Amino acid sequence: AESLDALEMGRCDKRFWRTDFNHIFLNVLPPLDIDMEEVESICRRIFIRFATRCWKLRVFAVELRVLSRQKTTGLTIPLRFVLFNPTGHMLRVDGYREQPDLSTGVLRLCALDREHPGHMHGSAVLEPYKPMDRLQR
Repeated sequence: AESLDALEMGRCDKRFWRTDFNHIFLNVLPPLDIDMEEVESICRRIFIRFATRCWKLRVFAVELRVLSRQKTTGLTIPLRFVLFNPTGHMLRVDGYREQPDLSTGVLRLCALDREHPGHMHGSAVLEPYKPMDRLQR
């Protein structure tokens, strides 16, 4: 809610009132004892709660990074979930695990759903987001 408040305050400035495709990144710092399926369910509930406000503020995507501590082994796994609603009718949640590339050692995003990998599958964790092209504007 605080990130939406900050975005709302920024839109009060006339220089930024026409912004589109806003992207919110949330990083949960302490490791949580939570499963991957639970995180996706929580993401969907958060979206439903704030969907109207996000639509008004023209938020295209919300990215959530969480450190998931497995209950059985105690291992901590960095996970990313990207929530976006491209059609305005159905929420899409793409889940990724941060894994080092075995050949280069670079941290990369690996899709949790192998059958339907998201658009960020295989990209480096520290890679900047691609700017919009003319058609997207």
